[in-house]
Amino acid sequence: NGSPSMTAQVLETLARLKSMTGITQADRIIEKGMTYLGNVVVEEYKKMKKLEKQGEIPEIYDSHAIQYLYINALLNRKLPLAEKPVKDYLLTYLRKDRQRNIYAKALMAVVLNNDGNKQEAKEYVESIRQYTVSKPEMGRYFDSPRAGYSWFDYRIPTQTAAIEALKAV
Repeated sequence: NGSPSMTAQVLETLARLKSMTGITQADRIIEKGMTYLGNVVVEEYKKMKKLEKQGEIPEIYDSHAIQYLYINALLNRKLPLAEKPVKDYLLTYLRKDRQRNIYAKALMAVVLNNDGNKQEAKEYVESIRQYTVSKPEMGRYFDSPRAGYSWFDYRIPTQTAAIEALKAV
């Protein structure tokens, strides 16, 4: 079986590379991966809607939801009909809580900017700017933990995502 998390990690890297360089050699891989990931999120969406009908609150993993939206934003992907309600659902959910790490805020800024929500994207960027630290020996940077739950808690991915968000917005 495939792994949605690993697929999303690979797709994020390929989408970022494609958006920065325009390289198209990986387009077939990206397309297959997005088809798989899209099917996964549609099934998760159906389960969440079913739980809501039963009066339960579905659990959404913010990082997966943001990552899915971010990859689509980077690729400027035209969503298949089945994925459109998923995108709207995830965006509505993610807008409710802004208590995220710098990395996630940066991805959300790119997603919202791409979706035409320029003002909301600017608010995320402003929040990111408030986390900058300036030291004479290191210059200005975005402070983040050395290690956390996952690789995106490390400094280099956080710096990269924050700079990308600042540039995009």
